[in-house]
Parts: sequence; C-alpha cells; structure tokens
Amino acid sequence: MKNIATVTMMDNTVDKAANARYGVGVSKKAVANIAKDAVEVKAGDNADNVTVDKDTNTEGKTIYKVSVAKTKLAAGTNTTVGGKGTEAETIQS
Repeated sequence: MKNIATVTMMDNTVDKAANARYGVGVSKKAVANIAKDAVEVKAGDNADNVTVDKDTNTEGKTIYKVSVAKTKLAAGTNTTVGGKGTEAETIQS
C-alpha cells in the first residue's frame, strides 16, 4: 500500500527529541489518485450490447460513458435492474 501522508518537523524541532512536534498532511491530489486506482468500470460478462468508454477531461477528472446498443436488445425481453431500494425490479424493455 502506498503512503500518501507527508510528515514534517514543526517549529525547528529535532527528530526524536523530547516534545518534538510533527506536522502530518495529505494532499487532495494524492487522495484522488488512490481513489482512481480503486475504481474499475466495465460491461458485465456477455454484455455485448453494453460499452464503457473512459474519458479524462482537462480538469483531470475521469468520466465513464456507459452506452447500450438499443438495436441489440430483444424486443419484449424483461431486464432485471438493481439499485432502487433493496429489491430488484423487473422492467419491460
């Protein structure tokens, strides 16, 4: 695991001296990079009608664009969708 904190001596104290003061900091960029490494977005197994495209904008943010090829969906096939409350909900496509 990568250490993202920086530790510096405060008030001109000497390392390991009695009553030494340390400052600890973490940069927003270091936290953002760790978070980016922890996320993976991809289409599900056998989902040939779903694509995920990664796009990094000029502000350094990563946007994942998820697309569904409507022409590959079978007419009248039910799809189970999670995420609304705690129960799966069947939706007619």
